[in-house]
Order: sequence, then structure tokens, then C-alpha cells
Amino acid sequence: MYYNFFSTGEDELYGFLESLLSHLYDYLRPRIIHENRIDILSELCNIFQMHIKQDLDKDDDLHGLAFSYLIRNVLQDAQQKLVFRAQKYIQNEIQVFTPKPEDLDYPNRLAGMYRFY
Repeated sequence: MYYNFFSTGEDELYGFLESLLSHLYDYLRPRIIHENRIDILSELCNIFQMHIKQDLDKDDDLHGLAFSYLIRNVLQDAQQKLVFRAQKYIQNEIQVFTPKPEDLDYPNRLAGMYRFY
């Protein structure tokens, strides 16, 4: 009943946090776009997805701060860049891979590894 008559200040808080996160987004977006390491992009996506999952797991989703709402654009950029880098890696490293004779001599390579034991 309280929420029907009084403002919780949640709208003002979201407005303030959105203005703060717009600066964070302006700072992170160029770094995400220029990041070429798949492991870093993957870790960034995992971190943001972890925060989104925590928001979804909360019982009180009507009157709680949803961080996932504020970081959705950063997560989308990181995911798009991750997909792009993965596609480039597949094209450049996997599709054009031609094995060398030493790559195909795998039994001897294994035997060489176990000589020291």
C-alpha cells in the first residue's frame, strides 16, 4: 500500500545511474570494439551475464535495483564483438589450416613426450 501513495525514488535513482553508466558506456565501448582477444571478451560477457542472472534470481523484482537493465547495451556490444572475433578466428585459423608433416606424425610426438618419464 505504501508504494501506491509514495514515491520510492526509484525512478530518480535509475535516471541518475543511467547518466553515470552512459559515461561508463562511452568509456568501455571503444575498448570493447578494439579488443581482439577472445578470452577477454568472453570473460567480460560472463561477468555481465552473472550480474544479470543475479538480478533474475532476486525474489523482490518489483522494488529492487536491476543492474541488468543498466548494463544491457555494454553486454550486447561485448557479445557482438565476441561473435565477430570467433567468426574471424574460425575463418583465419581453422578453415584454412593445412597440416604439416610433423602435425600428422602424432604417434611419434606422443612417444617423444613420454621418454622423460
